[in-house]
Amino acid sequence: GFNMIYFLAALQNVPEELLEAASLDGAGPWQRFRHVVLPEVLPVVSFVVLLSLLGSFQLFELPFILLGGPGPDNRGLTIVMYLYQTGFVTGDLGYASAIGWMLAFILGTFALMHRLWLRKEEDEEDGDEDEKTREALAEAFKKNVSTKDGSEGGGAGEQPPECKKQ
Repeated sequence: GFNMIYFLAALQNVPEELLEAASLDGAGPWQRFRHVVLPEVLPVVSFVVLLSLLGSFQLFELPFILLGGPGPDNRGLTIVMYLYQTGFVTGDLGYASAIGWMLAFILGTFALMHRLWLRKEEDEEDGDEDEKTREALAEAFKKNVSTKDGSEGGGAGEQPPECKKQ
């Protein structure tokens, strides 16, 4: 239920112009979904997957209340319930603290991997646009810039600073 609000917002955020252009280009419903809607919604899908993964690792109260603890043969035992049993039932607070730190490390690693994956995608998209912009500026510089004597080029053969790769 809660994740559907994210999906609804993502679907409403897909530009109608892209869907219309794909339709005019002859794309069918499946092709429009695969090539237009899915790439636009993919960041939200990855965010919802990350939230669900983090939430599943933190599950405690539902099996604890429904099963009255870990359940028969520990079938409802989650990592947070194991932490609770270790720290508060058996009284081994040091081991429970280590479990908590490892859980925090694992969840932090998942969040960091998700962030790096999103940053990599953003950099790839920006890199393609930056390269095209640099090429267009360099081409315009070569064609349109002339020296005082009427010869083409930028004089010493250098590109303007905005055309150079950083």
